Amino acid sequence: MSTIKDVSRLSKVAISTVSNVLSGKKYVSEELRTRILAACKELNYSTNVMASALVTHRTNLIGVFLTAKKNQFDTFYSDLLHGICVAGNENGVNPILYYNVLDAEGLTQLLLPGKGIMDGAIILTPSENDFRLERFRQDNLKHVIIGSPEKEHQKDGGSYYIDADNEDICYKMTKHLIEQGHRRILFVSGLKEYTICIDRERGFFKAVKECGLIEEEQRVCNLLEGEKNGRRIFEEVPGDYSAVLLDSSNLIPGARKYAERVGKTVGEDFAIVSLGGDMHTQYETDITTMYVDYYQVGYQSAKMLFDLIENKPVQPSFLHNYYTIEYRKSSEFQI
Repeated sequence: MSTIKDVSRLSKVAISTVSNVLSGKKYVSEELRTRILAACKELNYSTNVMASALVTHRTNLIGVFLTAKKNQFDTFYSDLLHGICVAGNENGVNPILYYNVLDAEGLTQLLLPGKGIMDGAIILTPSENDFRLERFRQDNLKHVIIGSPEKEHQKDGGSYYIDADNEDICYKMTKHLIEQGHRRILFVSGLKEYTICIDRERGFFKAVKECGLIEEEQRVCNLLEGEKNGRRIFEEVPGDYSAVLLDSSNLIPGARKYAERVGKTVGEDFAIVSLGGDMHTQYETDITTMYVDYYQVGYQSAKMLFDLIENKPVQPSFLHNYYTIEYRKSSEFQI
C-alpha cells in the first residue's frame, strides 16, 4: 500500500507540499499540484481521512444540518446549499448534508466515533429548544446557525448566527398594510416552533400595538407539520379580513382563492403580502414580496464557520441586508 512518502518521492517534492495539496490548506503552484496528483493516481494513493484527522485534528469536513418537514423542502434551500458549497470549494472544505436528523437520539448515533466526523456544523431551520444546538454547544463543536437561536442563546454569545432582522421586516410590512387602511389582518405563519416564525409574529404584533389596532381582531394561523399551501387555513378562516400576510410564496395561490371565496379582489379591496419570495413569485408579478439572496447567506455562513474553526475573531451575530422588499399592486392601494 502506497504512503505519502511514496508520493513525495515520485513527485520529487517535500512531504509537506504533498500534504498541502491534498488538504487544500495552503497554496501550491499549479505545476506542482498537477505533478503530485499525477503521482497519487499512478500509485493509487488516497488520504485516509480518519488517520489524517488524528494527526492534524482536522478533517476539512463540515456538517450541514437541514430539517425540512414533509412537503416543506423549499426552493431557497438549493441557493443556501449552493453558497455553502462554493465557499467550501474556495477553502478546501467539503460540506456534508445531513438531512432530517429529527431527534437527539438520531444525532447521538450520527456523532459516534468514526461516523459523523466534522470540524464544524451549519444549522438550518432552527427551532425552540433545538436539540442540535444544545448538543453542539455541549460538545464544543464550532457551529453557525442560519436563522436566529432563541433569545437566551443570543444573549450569552455561545452561538454564532447569520440572519435577516425578521422581526423588523415583518413589523415594516405589517405597518405598510395598516398605513394603507387595513384594520383586520390575517397572518398565515409557518411552523410554530421555528424561531423565524416567532420573530416574525413578534414584529407583527409590535406594529399592531404601535398603530393602535385591536389585537383580538387580528389573527395568526400557523401551518401544521406536512402543510405547505395553507389550504386548511384558507378554507376555515372567516371572510372578514381585508389583508393577508404570508409566511412564504407557496401560500399565494391559497390566498387568492380565499379572496375569491369571500368576494374580494386582490389589489382593489384585498391585499396580499408575502414574506418569502422565490421562483414561485416570478409569475406573481402583482404581489408585494420580500426577496432574499439565499446564495449569499449560505456563502457568508460558511465563511463565518471557517473563521471559527481557524480560531479567528468572529462577531457572534450578523444581521444581513441581503434582501429587498418590492411593494406592488397587491398592497399599494388605500381602503
